[in-house]
Amino acid sequence: LSGLLMLVVFLTAIFILLLRPLLPVSAASFTSVFQGSIRPNTYVALAAAAALFGSEGLALTALGLAGVIPLVNILCIVAFAYFVPGPSKGLWGILQSIVSNPLVVACFIGILLNATGIGLPYVSHDTFSILSSAALPMGLISVGTGLRRIDNMSDIYPISITSLVKLLVMPAIAFFIFNSIESDQMTLSIAVLASSVPCAVSAYILAGHLNGDQKLMATIITVETVIALVTMPLVLMLLN
Repeated sequence: LSGLLMLVVFLTAIFILLLRPLLPVSAASFTSVFQGSIRPNTYVALAAAAALFGSEGLALTALGLAGVIPLVNILCIVAFAYFVPGPSKGLWGILQSIVSNPLVVACFIGILLNATGIGLPYVSHDTFSILSSAALPMGLISVGTGLRRIDNMSDIYPISITSLVKLLVMPAIAFFIFNSIESDQMTLSIAVLASSVPCAVSAYILAGHLNGDQKLMATIITVETVIALVTMPLVLMLLN
């Protein structure tokens, strides 16, 4: 599940890069389009999975997204290094940006502790469990506080393309890949669900950190979040 979801992300990234000549935006603005096309809001995905499929669906979604999160961050950092002039230019700059990204570091530490069976010491495990119980609702609150209106009408075209790719093209790619291998209904639904969520609020933070178009990024997140209220139920309904 995780490997195939990573393939979905990678194919979507290639698709939006191929559309680059058709998007009349600056290099910095394109990084917002790129992030908006591939970065999933994992908080929304986990909340929806828990509501629709219970604890089993929640666990399966978390496992599926385990490889997607570091991959998305690496792809976005590479995109910033290529399109936006700055200290992250060049191979060394790209590597520095990747290894210093807290989301990437946290994912790899968690995967390492899990895969090796080391886990967390008893006291820290309980402490992190308490903190993690607040992560999902706080993440959903951050989605709401990050909403912005469209101020520049010239942004409507790139925002529309980005929303179309993220909310419809990506879940379509996920459907065809998972349907082709004859996945069971829950796995197929979770794969499409995880691919149909809007862009994460963390994209706004990364855009500011790496000299991207932060204002456009905020608007993309807002528009996708609103449209996803319609497209996510529609996409899942078509699976049944």
